[in-house]
Amino acid sequence: MKSFPLLLSVFILAGCCSSAPAPMPAPAPAPVAETTSRDFVIYFGFDRSDLTDAARATVDAIAEYASGMDGSSVSLRGHTDSSGTSAYNQGLSQRRANSVASALAAAGVGSVSSSWAGESELAVETGDGVREPLNRRVNVRVDG
Repeated sequence: MKSFPLLLSVFILAGCCSSAPAPMPAPAPAPVAETTSRDFVIYFGFDRSDLTDAARATVDAIAEYASGMDGSSVSLRGHTDSSGTSAYNQGLSQRRANSVASALAAAGVGSVSSSWAGESELAVETGDGVREPLNRRVNVRVDG
């Protein structure tokens, strides 16, 4: 049994002298461009496109938020409720978006784009001819 101690010595030496290669560190993730968007809603009175005090406060909040971002853009989308004709509501939603755009420009916001949907994109689904305050609005999105 002289070979047993020799064989045992070979196993012991093989186990203590071999080592697994050190794991490679994972590569750092590629940087991701961070974008920040925020949505606001400005509401209007029935058949109105002028800004209320609450609407002016929201315009101020939008201007402050946009001023804190480099290269921000602001998009507006005017809406109406379903009372009135479709053609009239299209024009009213345009006047609402233009009212907000003018107020934002006066507050120093530079890049503003506007569109209008009339009564075609209701926030609250109603039948035709229904006066719904939540549908009388301009949706505002600030992207930075």
